[in-house]
This record gives sequence, C-alpha cells and structure tokens, in this order.
Amino acid sequence: MPRSNLPKGAHRVRRVTKAGAKFHFYAWRGGPKFWEDTARFPNDPAFFVAFADATARPKPAHYMTVQMVDDFLSSAEMPKGERTRQDYRLWALRFSAAFKDDPAAMFEEPEARGEVNEWRKQWAHS
Repeated sequence: MPRSNLPKGAHRVRRVTKAGAKFHFYAWRGGPKFWEDTARFPNDPAFFVAFADATARPKPAHYMTVQMVDDFLSSAEMPKGERTRQDYRLWALRFSAAFKDDPAAMFEEPEARGEVNEWRKQWAHS
C-alpha cells in the first residue's frame, strides 16, 4: 500500500472530538480547508474535485476591451442622435481593434493613460 494516497501538497490534520476522530484537509499547509471527513484517506471523487478547485490558479481577467466596447455600444449611455451614434460606433470599434488583446482592467491603472494618449495621437488629424 502506498504511504499516502493524498494528492501531492495536500495537508491533513487530525482532530479529536467527542464523536471520534475527524480529519480536516487543506490545499497546502496554511492553505484553505477544502474537505472534512472521518476517513484518513478519502476516496470519494468529490474529494479530488474539491482539491483541484482549491488549488486552481487564478484565471486571467476575462473581461476584455472588445467586450467592454460591445457593452458600451449596446448600453443606454449611447446618445439618441443617429449621426452621433454612428460616430461613436466608428471610434469605439477603432479603439476596440487597437486594444483587442488587453483586459479592460488595464484602463484602471494610471500607466495605461500613456498608451491611450499614444493611440489618440494617431488620429489627431481626424
């Protein structure tokens, strides 16, 4: 029998209660608790799913500039006049094309202002 059939990095702590021994499982030492069981080596598939969820790396920002522009164009914030709407759409789509690979959260950082100003300088003649 293997010494441990716990996933690599999982940390198990035994607690003694009036009802008997109980095991708490953490994603790593000092990490988040993801499972509690009376079995020393749980073999429930949900245990391994819970471990995978607890140790999953954070996902990159999913809200991209293209989505932000689409949300703006379909929002109630768009002006009522048809000509103005066409102009906004033209410039928003140009902006979206220039920053399509960037997350929308980028524009919350002060350093991004320089990039936006550089993009604006391209269109100074318009």
